[in-house]
Amino acid sequence: MEPREFWLKKVEELKKTKDFEECLKYSKKIKELDDAKNKPEFWYKKGLAYSEIQEFENALQFFDKDLEINGENFDTLFQKGIIFYFLKNSSEAIEWFNRAWELKYSDYLETKEQILTLKEHKEFEKSVMHTQKLKQIDPPPFQFWFYQGLVFTDLGKYQESAKCYDEALLIKPDDPPVLFEKAKCELLQGNKIACFNTLQKVYALDSSFKEKIQTEPIFSDTIQFNQIFS
Repeated sequence: MEPREFWLKKVEELKKTKDFEECLKYSKKIKELDDAKNKPEFWYKKGLAYSEIQEFENALQFFDKDLEINGENFDTLFQKGIIFYFLKNSSEAIEWFNRAWELKYSDYLETKEQILTLKEHKEFEKSVMHTQKLKQIDPPPFQFWFYQGLVFTDLGKYQESAKCYDEALLIKPDDPPVLFEKAKCELLQGNKIACFNTLQKVYALDSSFKEKIQTEPIFSDTIQFNQIFS
């Protein structure tokens, strides 16, 4: 089914239930897709639309078309990585994330590492100069760190995964989904106490995570749920 057709059907269903807020949301999606016609971003928008309705193979075709016509860009490369994550192909996903990173953000992490090194050697003046340079570089978006963390977890690279979640939390310090995934990563690294503390924070921020915590297989044999939810 075409995304436009899918969303039009949703609009009609929502009108019947008088859920006008959701109806407006889908109407905006239709308008955005229509407005993108004959514009450079059309193929990217079309790929996003198919991705949203989980028609991933079609989405990949449109993202490839976007790359063919408009050349490599961070957003399209990143979205391809996300799709391969959902297709449970984490090795392919990380390749696309790396390509996206190299294209736009390689200077960002390099500058951050230079700042840490300079501080360790007490070269504070140079550190300040590099900090000013870092401020001029747009940081990677929150979603980039989150999805890359998920992929690294799937690949069993828990240390790299934890770094990604920490970067995501610098942008959104109290994001329950990121904290939940970080707790899994901590337990997989053998740090039960850190995992327990992180899960307590997740539950305090959003009690709706209670069922998700209780049903996550890796927590079931090691975490005392009654202490988290007390």
